[in-house]
Formats: sequence, structure tokens, C-alpha cells
Amino acid sequence: PDFKNVKKFYLNITSQMTEHLRSNLVHADLAHLMILNHNDLPVFIDFSQSTTKDSLRAREYLERDLKNVNNFFKKIGLKEKELKTVEDLL
Repeated sequence: PDFKNVKKFYLNITSQMTEHLRSNLVHADLAHLMILNHNDLPVFIDFSQSTTKDSLRAREYLERDLKNVNNFFKKIGLKEKELKTVEDLL
């Protein structure tokens, strides 16, 4: 990873996910490859699969997005107890 503080970068990602939900949006294809680093701030890319949060499969997509992000951050050192759940984002 090319960011200085793993936990802070992760929290910025989950905060952005919450902001997107407030804007009625679920990325639906989020993984570490879809997150760029700009001055230690995450930038999501490729929203071509995104959907509204009230679509039938939005919860499933949100869970998958968060699982992908959580799995990556576990691999690089975050502890299970530091990871967010879908309920934390809602």
C-alpha cells in the first residue's frame, strides 16, 4: 500500500461509502483496485456498476463492497475488531 496510515485510510473509505449511501448510491463493484490514493485520501473510480440504495440488490452489493474492502485491509494489518460492518455504514 502506498498510504501512510492504514487505519486512517480505511476509515476514510468507509466514511465515503456512508456518504455515497446518503446520496442514494452503492458502488456495487468496490475493491482495493477501484480505490486510488490522492495525497493519502481515497478516490473511488469506475462507478459503471453502481446502483441506487433502494434497488432490490443494493444491500447485497453493499455487503460485497465492504467485504472486499475489509478483506484487503485485513491482509495488510487491520485487526478484525477495527473493521466496520454494514450496519456501521447505514
